[in-house]
Amino acid sequence: MGINWIEALQNVSKDDLDEVDDRLDNLKREIEALSAVRKVLAARLGCLTPPRPHRRTAPLPTPIPTTQTAKLAPETNGHPAKSSAQKQREQAAKFLLTAGPTKPSVVAFKCSIPTGSTQVVFDHPWFERTDEGLVLTPAGRADIKRHSAGIEAG
Repeated sequence: MGINWIEALQNVSKDDLDEVDDRLDNLKREIEALSAVRKVLAARLGCLTPPRPHRRTAPLPTPIPTTQTAKLAPETNGHPAKSSAQKQREQAAKFLLTAGPTKPSVVAFKCSIPTGSTQVVFDHPWFERTDEGLVLTPAGRADIKRHSAGIEAG
């Protein structure tokens, strides 16, 4: 059988609500006491678990830089600051100078390029995909050699 809720709700009073509130308060106190006992037992057994972070304490996501903020980036050595994709692109180009045609996944692994960034890094005039793998284009080869010569001279 079950409770006839419709009939029970028709006969409800303020005393019933107070009784439910009292029962809830008792259960909350019992839960707090059990939680305290659990902590003591866990400490005694060396099984302390770190508290779970509250959802609201999670750090807010950092804003994605736009082209306007990138233009306002501080200058270094007379040149605008480079994006991480450009730094990864230069690293991949230098790797390809010595290694020759290589699968994009291998280049990404060797140069620590995150999987989600490979398209941004490799879809550039410096690189071309061939049957042998990723290769430097003549423009990419010239730019990276010029860049390397500039660093060695500076």
